[in-house]
Amino acid sequence: MSNSTLAEPEAPIRPLVSIRDARLRVEPGQIATTDLTVRNPSGIVETYDVTVLGPSAAWASVDPMSVSLFPGDEQDVTLTLQPPMTSRIVAGEYAVGVQVTSQVRPTNSATTETDVTIPPFYRFRLVQAQSAYTVRTKATILVRVVNEGNSTVTYRVQAMDPEGFLSVGPKEPTLTLAPGESRWVEISVKVAPKIIGSGFETRSFIITVTPLHDVDLDLAIVDEDSEEIGASIVHRPFIRVRLGVLGRLILLLTVLGLIAGFIVARVLNNLPPETNNSPQIPEFITPRLVSGERDVILTWEGSVGATGYAIYALGAAGNPVAPPPQTVILEAPAGAAATRGVGIPRDTPPPLNLPTPICEDCSLIADLSAGTTRHVIEDVPPGLACYRILAKRGDLQSLFSPKSCISVPDIVDVNGNGIPDAEDVADLTILPCPPTDATARPVSGTTIAVIWQPSVTPPRGFIAPDAPEAAAALAASSMVASEAAAAEDSVLRGGPVGPDKDGSGGAQVSVCDPTQEVTAWVLQRKIFTGWSNVEPAPGSKDTATEVRDLEPGTRYCFRMAAVSAEGESEYTKRFCARTPSGGSSSPEPADPGDAVAPTAPADPTGTTPAPPASVVIENLR
Repeated sequence: MSNSTLAEPEAPIRPLVSIRDARLRVEPGQIATTDLTVRNPSGIVETYDVTVLGPSAAWASVDPMSVSLFPGDEQDVTLTLQPPMTSRIVAGEYAVGVQVTSQVRPTNSATTETDVTIPPFYRFRLVQAQSAYTVRTKATILVRVVNEGNSTVTYRVQAMDPEGFLSVGPKEPTLTLAPGESRWVEISVKVAPKIIGSGFETRSFIITVTPLHDVDLDLAIVDEDSEEIGASIVHRPFIRVRLGVLGRLILLLTVLGLIAGFIVARVLNNLPPETNNSPQIPEFITPRLVSGERDVILTWEGSVGATGYAIYALGAAGNPVAPPPQTVILEAPAGAAATRGVGIPRDTPPPLNLPTPICEDCSLIADLSAGTTRHVIEDVPPGLACYRILAKRGDLQSLFSPKSCISVPDIVDVNGNGIPDAEDVADLTILPCPPTDATARPVSGTTIAVIWQPSVTPPRGFIAPDAPEAAAALAASSMVASEAAAAEDSVLRGGPVGPDKDGSGGAQVSVCDPTQEVTAWVLQRKIFTGWSNVEPAPGSKDTATEVRDLEPGTRYCFRMAAVSAEGESEYTKRFCARTPSGGSSSPEPADPGDAVAPTAPADPTGTTPAPPASVVIENLR
């Protein structure tokens, strides 16, 4: 029996592996390399496989991937790192391991590592749900924000309309997204409603997203560009009207017609009522006596647009062609009898010193054509003769004019004393003379100054009580005192002053006393077809006053009368002035047609009394 000895198996000898760089920094999307050395410490020839371990194997590689070494030899292997620029490789530190394994003896292996730092990068994109939205008043726009970077980032969302038509803003002004995460952001859009229109309007706005903060590194993000995306809405009207060229032309003509109708209505509304449809009321009606006769000459100013005139006598006056007196009622056009500032109670007859649609106790004595403004009434009965005239144009007619009266004396001398019987009766009330030089001058756009002078001598158209012609007038008035007293107020207020407008002469029939002490002045302003007293009235010593709170660019007319202990004088002819349209205070030239008829001559003494302080009248409309 022989003894034998078995050799013990040789212990495995692992390869020696060393890496040159223990720490590396690689930018996403960039390449970094390092070398590692593989040594064969065994006594046999070895072939080694070189592989990268772990998740980093997707973006790390070695070259060559295998090496063959004799005992004691070594060889360098290149490690290449190339992390992609994607949100899947988040920012941070990674351990990259490399394993060297013997192909002959797989259990013989060695491993080495290096630490690789991947810094963050910031990238995101915006996705719009749809390019355009159709809205009437408001809408919600959806925009998707996608974080394509490798770090968790907080973003700021803004919306703006450069044109200013829209009110836009995000419902969530900031949002935080992890790498690769996305979220829809709601943008609120509001627009003013459009009730009617012919088409749609497109409005655009801009949505801006800016990275603000890196949550993983707790760092503020600077020098990063914002991302903008344009969005638009189609503004839709509630009522859509599609008009062609013809339709637009018809619509334009309709609008212009409405505007023209409105302007015409306003103009017609501002006209005096009697000029809307009917001819104007005759003015400046003046009755005069033919010297030595009982004939009355009646003159008046022609009415614009009139084709004829009808003359009516009140009571038993004149020589009527129609039998007994009657009440004449006119159906004036709508608005023709409307006045402001003058009211007529329904239960009392209308005053005869104002234009009215009714003429009580009237008789038609003449129906004339429009070519004349003068008529002679023959053999007028003694007493107070009063007349009213209306203008006609086709089937239309004006209101009755205020009555104008004259005293017709009885020229019969029964007692043979050489004086008409009516002159034997005296004791007729003599009234004061009206003021002279009454004028109106604009002071400003809202103020008119009225200036006058008290009568020193009887004005033109009047005679003094001691004049020879006054005796007949006083006697005739005394004979019909009862009738004159009943109509005294209308005679004094409604009778014209002086000659007719064209300046033609005539018998002096008006008597006034310039020596009577004036206790007050009456100032009236014309409102449409009537007259209204200006209150408070000027004082007895005043020769000027101001009428304030008037409308700029408007014509105003006035007339005046004097008041004494005996009563109220006749009124002056109207005098007018127009307020300036702007702030100018320069007076307007007087209208020759509205000049004051009564004119006082110079004071015989050669002195003119200084006018006292004027009265200021406010709040007059």
